[in-house]
Amino acid sequence: MFRVLPRSLALLVILLWPALFGQAMMVHAEARPSRPGFAAGGAVVTQISLQQMGDSASLVVDLSEEVRAHATVLLEPRRLLLDFNGVRFHAPSLKVAEGDGLVREVRFGAFMAGQGRIVLDLGRPAVLSEQTFVPLAGGGARLVVQIAAATQEAFQSLARPPVDDLVTGTADSKAPSSALPLIMLDPGHGGIDTGATGPSGESEKTIVLQFALALKDRLEAGGKARVVMTRTSDVFVPLRDRVRMARQAKAQLFISLHADALADEDNVRGASIYVLSERATDERSARLADKENRADLVGGIDLKDDQDEVADILFDLARRESRAFSNQFARQLATTLPKATRMHKTPLRGAAFRVLRAPDIPSVLLELGYLTTSEDAKLMQTDEWRRETANAAAEAIERFIAERIDREKNKP
Repeated sequence: MFRVLPRSLALLVILLWPALFGQAMMVHAEARPSRPGFAAGGAVVTQISLQQMGDSASLVVDLSEEVRAHATVLLEPRRLLLDFNGVRFHAPSLKVAEGDGLVREVRFGAFMAGQGRIVLDLGRPAVLSEQTFVPLAGGGARLVVQIAAATQEAFQSLARPPVDDLVTGTADSKAPSSALPLIMLDPGHGGIDTGATGPSGESEKTIVLQFALALKDRLEAGGKARVVMTRTSDVFVPLRDRVRMARQAKAQLFISLHADALADEDNVRGASIYVLSERATDERSARLADKENRADLVGGIDLKDDQDEVADILFDLARRESRAFSNQFARQLATTLPKATRMHKTPLRGAAFRVLRAPDIPSVLLELGYLTTSEDAKLMQTDEWRRETANAAAEAIERFIAERIDREKNKP
């Protein structure tokens, strides 16, 4: 059994807390302008706060209208997911004060089209014990989610895989009918997973999406390739779905786009190009791959079901042709990108990125620059840099396509 405050007392504390105790034990998020990528309409989350009281905690979510959350418990690591249908978030992220409370971190954002998600990282086993709505005087509703400490046995008994195998890509992920080669662009992160953050709040997920859209426009204008994207808006797409979408679309080339960040190095600049390698070329590449491979954890995805799939893909990687083509394209990118943007002193690297594991598609991961370096962060947000760099990348893609077409024509 677990302990929690009686409902009447808990609600009284929640409603009167700010007036009685100020901000002493409260994490609070004020509303701010809407994040990009959300369609108009539906309920709006205007404010979120968290209160922790020993063996219990209360998450308070203010909405424009009443929307009940669907809760899911995950074991490794311990997380509590709250999913809302048709909800947009207008509140910034929360920073939970360090301590021995039940909740260590709170994240929220778009999980997939039409669905919002709140992820609570738990320091101890805990479960959702109650959801209560309280009407707000100015309109809307306040959702009070009671969280209570639980035994490990009780926590495990409630844990189950989340519904993460839905189609999370956009309609754009279906390849149009054409004889032109198909290129899959994969803007990293998205939705609840913001990726890296720059010194002035620049968001990796936004920068890479803007670049992907610019590159898509340039390639389509060139008329030599079809282009589809794993996401065209601010939604979360699991890593395994990104690979699956490329294979289902029968893409001839897969390019995952990111913007790097190094907390301990604020003077490193330039773009880097990665290919799949089970042995990283250096320690920093290994750390980066590990960070990117954990992106699904941010979105509340259960990773334990991925192991067999990964093992099968690793077996398929004996097909050396795709790996050779990946290396070829990476070298072409490294040749053309310097025309438009600065390159890292070691531009070609390898690491075990999960998103590059399609066995039958040449795949590279392009780090456009470093968000932790102010020069790169500012540059990646300019239209001129985006246009010139997209043009240089498109040049490498079109050259790669032409060489593959010639090779196919000259096969005996």
